[in-house]
Amino acid sequence: MSTTESLNAALTGRYEIEREAGAGGMATVYLARDLRHDRRVALKVLHPDLAAALGAERFLAEIRTTANLQHPHILPLHDSGEAGGFLFYVMPFVEGETLRHRLAREQQLPLDDALRIARETLSALDYAHRHGVVHRDIKPENILLHDGSALVADFGIALAVTAAGGQRMTQTGLSLGTPQYMSPEQAMGERAIDGRSDIYATGAVLYEMLTGEPPFSGATVQAIVAKVLTERPTPPRTVRDTVPPAVEAAVLKALAKLPADRFATAAQFADGLSSTAMTSTGPVYATSADPHWRRIAIGAGVVAFGLLATTIAVLLRPAPPQRLEQFEFPIATVQRQLNRGGTDAPFVLSRDGSRIAYVKDAGGITKVWVRDLSDLAPWPVPGTEGAVDAALSPDGESVAFTSNGVLKRVPLRGGSAVTLVAANAQSLTWGDDGHIYFTAPRFSGAESALLRRVAADGGKVDTLARIPGRVFSEVSPLPGGRGLLVRIYTSATVGHIAVISLPDQKVHDLFDGIRAKYSNTGHIVYVSEDDAWNAVPFDVGGLVVTGPPVALGEAGAGTPTVTGVSVSATGTLLYGVGPRRDNEMVWVSRDGTAQSVDTSTHGDVGYPTLSPDGTRIAFHFDRSVWIRNLAQGTTLKLTAEFGNYPAWTSDGVAVSYFTLDSTNYRLNLKRADGSAQPSVLFPDCPNLVESLWTPDGRSLIFRSAANTAGAGDLYVVRAAADTTPTPIVHSAFTEAEPAISPDGKWLAYISNESGRYEVYVIPFPNTASARWSVSTHGGTEPLWSHSGDELFYRDAANNMVAVAVRTMPTFTPGASKVLFPASSYAAYAGHQQYSASRDGRRFLMVRQHGVAQ
Repeated sequence: MSTTESLNAALTGRYEIEREAGAGGMATVYLARDLRHDRRVALKVLHPDLAAALGAERFLAEIRTTANLQHPHILPLHDSGEAGGFLFYVMPFVEGETLRHRLAREQQLPLDDALRIARETLSALDYAHRHGVVHRDIKPENILLHDGSALVADFGIALAVTAAGGQRMTQTGLSLGTPQYMSPEQAMGERAIDGRSDIYATGAVLYEMLTGEPPFSGATVQAIVAKVLTERPTPPRTVRDTVPPAVEAAVLKALAKLPADRFATAAQFADGLSSTAMTSTGPVYATSADPHWRRIAIGAGVVAFGLLATTIAVLLRPAPPQRLEQFEFPIATVQRQLNRGGTDAPFVLSRDGSRIAYVKDAGGITKVWVRDLSDLAPWPVPGTEGAVDAALSPDGESVAFTSNGVLKRVPLRGGSAVTLVAANAQSLTWGDDGHIYFTAPRFSGAESALLRRVAADGGKVDTLARIPGRVFSEVSPLPGGRGLLVRIYTSATVGHIAVISLPDQKVHDLFDGIRAKYSNTGHIVYVSEDDAWNAVPFDVGGLVVTGPPVALGEAGAGTPTVTGVSVSATGTLLYGVGPRRDNEMVWVSRDGTAQSVDTSTHGDVGYPTLSPDGTRIAFHFDRSVWIRNLAQGTTLKLTAEFGNYPAWTSDGVAVSYFTLDSTNYRLNLKRADGSAQPSVLFPDCPNLVESLWTPDGRSLIFRSAANTAGAGDLYVVRAAADTTPTPIVHSAFTEAEPAISPDGKWLAYISNESGRYEVYVIPFPNTASARWSVSTHGGTEPLWSHSGDELFYRDAANNMVAVAVRTMPTFTPGASKVLFPASSYAAYAGHQQYSASRDGRRFLMVRQHGVAQ
């Protein structure tokens, strides 16, 4: 059933939808008939993701405030409500056009018409401001022209959305306001917005009516906002000398950077447009050196993306390089991926720099989401459920993505997904030669890592590079498919930038660094070891560096993790900045009370696990495995090499962990007292990551890396006898986070076969006989209590949950109980991030400091 059909069914007896009339950042507009009053109306339906974030009750309560606005130049609110899951509000249908339509037709309006429309708009604003309502989104699209008069539409809707949504609105990715008309304080994300913000927007609209262009324009949202914050508008009389000096002075005063330097009220602005004399005191502008205006903060997200305000081409002038401008551009993205071979956030900037595609988790289901930078409101791409990577087509109208180990392509605005490669693919990128490039890392039995490509229409998969002993990531095709810029891992911690020429597959080593991308300015842009952006001139024909690097600026602005990068054909650089990790281990009781374990260990702490007797903690810290003796208060660095996901042997003598050499993930085993060198477990079985010892110590359960054959499967091997692992759970989906019951007879794990991760339990070792679903609304990180009568996990809302279970005569899940909210504690990243005390009364967890929740 189409959306229109669903709406008609939900609104039966009240409204009849005739057709869709348009769409904006918050809502889709339908032309409808009010059946009760036999009149045509404009029925606006909030976008589903926004409606879900706001909730019907709060939104409808807030919107009632705007229903009381009665003014000849305010388009009234007829009705609002919720029906069939749709949030809607109804306004009169106005015969006429918007100011945007007239500007598109005439570009510049006659002076008298422009001033009349501005004064009528200001009259409506003055009335609303005196009644405590700020519009927040004045723009030509929201000014209707009816019988020669201006009517301001959507009055107070933005306020209702803001008041009802709060932080949840930020999490939808929605930022209210339109860049060309957005006041500096609104662009800065300041919460205390008053009527002077509307005065600024009206000044910008009048400026456009007079000159034919907004006061500031640019190719991207960020370019526009940068000008809003730092530049002076060109005086209108410079463009149109017939504009009276008094009108020019009034417009510039309205466009002042600081609210205090604008008109105090909309009525004063209207009076200024009518007067023949203006005060000689001009507007005050913030200079580009003023730090208050050099940074934009629009809300907060799990991952904050920095976007350069200037293009690489500007930064690379022969003159001394300008300092890189960084703006925060938040995208509420939740990473729920297993061992993608790095910390990249899956996002990409379109070639023309106008659109971002990224992977987002909403309600436990990941999809590709898209945001046009001219709109600021994202939308999910239909058919991309389960996506873990994304790449935009050169025309920006299609997306390639990987879901459950399958590479697919689908149009952004809807259509059938086409399977291109039925095998695991990652590090996707769409070249200008019509091919999609990707990596297929080594898996058990393979001789080398693979770089591959497939035509966007499907067909034969070409293997471009098969180089033994190399692990690739961050693939960036050069123009025309001449070669591939890649990062090659030489160890777990060192990355080297190289280019692979095509078709001869020769590797040309270039320099140390990460996040390298080719820019059409003729440079490779990359992050160096000192955490700075650099650009080095590069000859695409000869595949050689032709000069020294030019420093562009700090990559992380004090935050060391650059989580991904994308460069448009226009030279705009978009990069992800991960939060600085400042974590600590804490004990958390069942009621949520937290107590610090070790105040001396703060930073990149993760994956704490208690020894079988509960006296020691094995944990990841600063890329290594450490052991903390709780009784003695001492800490031992167990591994000199990279190590993660520590797991105790059943006797507590040793710890297994995964590490990474130049070619594979490996499982190592080392005595917990550090008295012996580590040994490699099952050297003939590479790419083992999670490990779990059975209570009798005879068997080891492990997971294959998610980027290998099987997309993450569970295996068991008898430690003293077998050399070939036996599959426990083997499917086209990703299974992970195994947890064995204390009696060794039941295995809990997670799988994304339903489209999101849920917790399941199977018998062990006879795993094929039955299976039970424990979670029903999303679940990760299962863990048994030491008594075996409870199973803990995190639900999709990030709560810690306890489920009462019986294991005799068979497994029987009972009632579940939410113990406490766990949003402030480090969560799912491919392995359990907590451990339970022997008495089951508290949990060893990782508390996050300084990270947006």
